[in-house]
Amino acid sequence: MAREGTVLVVDDEAMVLELLHRQLTQLGYACRLADGGRAALEMLRGDEVDVALIDLMMPDMDGFAVLEAMQTDALDTVAVVLTSYGNVGNAVKAMKSGAFDFVEKPVDMAILESVVDRALRHRQLLIETKRMEEALQSAYRDLERKVEDRTRELTALNKALRKENQERAATEEKLDKAHREVEHLLASMSSFLIGVGRDLRINRWNAAAAIAFNLPAEHVIGKRCEEAGFPWDWNFIVKHVPGWPEVDKSVRLPELQYRRTDGT
Repeated sequence: MAREGTVLVVDDEAMVLELLHRQLTQLGYACRLADGGRAALEMLRGDEVDVALIDLMMPDMDGFAVLEAMQTDALDTVAVVLTSYGNVGNAVKAMKSGAFDFVEKPVDMAILESVVDRALRHRQLLIETKRMEEALQSAYRDLERKVEDRTRELTALNKALRKENQERAATEEKLDKAHREVEHLLASMSSFLIGVGRDLRINRWNAAAAIAFNLPAEHVIGKRCEEAGFPWDWNFIVKHVPGWPEVDKSVRLPELQYRRTDGT
């Protein structure tokens, strides 16, 4: 039964290579062989290999050097070392150098199958973890770009809003200045001025009007003329204002004269 996974066997002994090749093939794995450390690295760097069974003692390049090179190159192949029976010290040292597990020689087929299966599952976890990390990094970069774009948009909107507020404030200041100037002009007029709204109530009463009628503004503002206490014939005034009270405009009544009660 074929299994998913490619196993590279690295050993300088031809008999070991042949034996492990036969055993791994019987277990259903795709198996490749390398007779030394340098040849193994060429295969690992150029081909997709899931698990590498690496002998620690080889003349051209020992297993420790191969493990170090795999770490330097950041190869994602899972390394399992082959060590002679009873040499646990080297096995522990190899695992500290990056090996996933070890198998003692002579190789027991059941142990080999168990170790290789676990190594393959471990590699799948590494691949999945790497894929998730890349996806997270990609999502984080996308989020950063979106945040940067939104920040630029908000900055532009804020700038436009500040400009609009400044323009509005300038306009309000101009209107306020114009209003003060009009108020000053009306207050300084020698002729009296009386303003009446659509509701027929007095809303403007300048200083000249206060002097002419001897009535302060606070006494007449908001009142109808007949309620304010000054003796004009209000019906006569309304009659001479065209369209009263449908229009809002100043009307001059040249023939209208006011006489005080003392006859002046």
